[in-house]
Amino acid sequence: MREAALDRPKDYVVVNNLSVMYHYRYDRTRNINDLEEAISYAEFAVNLERKGSPGRLLSLGNLAAFVFQRYVKTKTREHLEAAIAMAERAVLATAGGSDSGRAESLTNLGSMLHCRYKETNSLEDLEDAISRVRRAMTETPTEDSRRS
Repeated sequence: MREAALDRPKDYVVVNNLSVMYHYRYDRTRNINDLEEAISYAEFAVNLERKGSPGRLLSLGNLAAFVFQRYVKTKTREHLEAAIAMAERAVLATAGGSDSGRAESLTNLGSMLHCRYKETNSLEDLEDAISRVRRAMTETPTEDSRRS
């Protein structure tokens, strides 16, 4: 499946959807193999998509969330660092745009940095988390439904 999708560039949507389905199954079963498949397909979807495409942001966000779930399951610091790196990539993918996904990406990154603060007790991580979430608030238009 992964190799076949290389021949059809639009298949990144299908690959991303498959990653989400594996994640749903992981939510239901808590089978780590399903989470690993979700991560694998999300990584593949990110690599299939053009930089700057709206679908890339979605796939990066999914990948960050799935890797964060792996951290929640394993409590392995390496997984938290990988999730933060993916979340930072998602924020960078929205740089300069007014895309509503930017606020969500900033909030997700802030939450992950907060988790790292709870693990490390580093005030720098807490300050960074607060900064990211505050920026998400200021960049979300007042008429946006997420602000009500």
